[in-house]
Amino acid sequence: MTEQLEILHAGDTIGKVLLKKQGLYLHFSAECRSIGPGVHRLYLLGESGSHILGVMSPKGDLLVLEKKLSLREYTLWGLGTLKHCGFSGAAYAPSVIQENTSPQWVSCEDPASLFTDAELAAACPAVDVLVCRQERRICLAFPLDPGAPFPMLPVFRFGHTERINERNYVVFELKNGVPC
Repeated sequence: MTEQLEILHAGDTIGKVLLKKQGLYLHFSAECRSIGPGVHRLYLLGESGSHILGVMSPKGDLLVLEKKLSLREYTLWGLGTLKHCGFSGAAYAPSVIQENTSPQWVSCEDPASLFTDAELAAACPAVDVLVCRQERRICLAFPLDPGAPFPMLPVFRFGHTERINERNYVVFELKNGVPC
């Protein structure tokens, strides 16, 4: 089975994703034209929801992404029939970071304790981290300093930027102690 999906951005088709079923895996091969600097995430959009596929990498004038995913993991995402892919770009300029002023964010004294992976727990900074607990999900917000390296690089691709209480953060959603 081979399927082709469009990558849409601002109402325009800017690329394509080839989806191939290979045994118990799905192989995604994405390519699109660049829309400028920033962290660009590719989302799969289905009839029942959306899920981030990964962060696009620059290759000349293009952005590309190769991803192999088990059918089991893909099924857990619950997307239903795929419609197209969405292309999201987020540079770390305060003007493009979404403002979140909701009061559910509180200081987290021990964010490392929320991770089940020992390496992530060890890399987890403990300074100025916020937590938000809603129903069955936990979100952690780590302060973003554009002049310093991000301490949790292994999970950076799972985060998104938000502006909370006039400060920039990288926010991660955790399910069972794992970023998703």
